[in-house]
Amino acid sequence: MANITLKVEDELLKKARSLAGRKNTSLNAVVRKMLRDFVNSDAKVQEAIDSLDDFYRKCDAAIGTGSWTRDELHER
Repeated sequence: MANITLKVEDELLKKARSLAGRKNTSLNAVVRKMLRDFVNSDAKVQEAIDSLDDFYRKCDAAIGTGSWTRDELHER
């Protein structure tokens, strides 16, 4: 496992350590989870995009060739 160095405001670090302690975890564990979630969320977005692309390729729906003027669209 690699080590990283972060610069954060003193007060933020103090509050983060306190909150991690109240949740019976370490600040390292919190940061690792946040990084994991950050990476996984990007993978989930890409998976959803790929799934939609696949759906669109398999879909046989057609839009048609209709063409309307602005006035026709706003007719009541």
